[in-house]
Amino acid sequence: MLIKKLFVYVVLLLFSCILTAQNVDSSLSYVSFEVKNMGFNAVKGSLSQMTGTVLLSPDLPRNPILDICLAVKTINTNNTKRDENLRKGGFFEIEKYPNICIVSHKITKKINTYVVEGNLSLHGITKPVIIELYQENKVIKGTFSINRFDYNLGNDTSRFMVSDTVKIDITCVLK
Repeated sequence: MLIKKLFVYVVLLLFSCILTAQNVDSSLSYVSFEVKNMGFNAVKGSLSQMTGTVLLSPDLPRNPILDICLAVKTINTNNTKRDENLRKGGFFEIEKYPNICIVSHKITKKINTYVVEGNLSLHGITKPVIIELYQENKVIKGTFSINRFDYNLGNDTSRFMVSDTVKIDITCVLK
C-alpha cells in the first residue's frame, strides 16, 4: 500500500513539473527584424536579452501563456551610428521606454502551430497583435509585422527612408 501511495505521489510530482510554465533562456532567445530603406534596401537587426515565461500546451488545465520582454538597449543593426540614433528620441527613446513586451490573452492550438492573440507594448503604446508560433522541442518561433507609425517610431523619418512595415521574427528558447 505504501509503495502505491509513493508511486502516485511521484507521478503527480512529475506531472506538476510538466504543467509549470517555462522560463525563457535569455542567452539564446532573440527577436530579429527587417525594414526597407529607400524602397529597396533591407535593413536587418536584432534585439536580445529576452526574459519571460511561456506555456503553450492547450491540453493542460492551466491557460497557455506567452509573456516576454526584450531590452531595447540591445538593438543591433551592425551599424553603430544607426543603432545609437535608434536608441534616442524619434525612435525608441530607451531612457523612457526600456523594454518591448508581448503578453498573450488567448492562445489557440492549430494542427502544427499556436495562434497567439495578445498585446505588443512598444514605445509607450500597447496594441493588439496576432502571432502564429510553432514549437520544436524547446524552441518557439514566429513571425508577424507591425506598422512603425502605430507605435510612433520615427514619425519624422520619411516613408522613403524607412518603410512603414517592419517584419519581426521571434526565436524563443526555453530553459
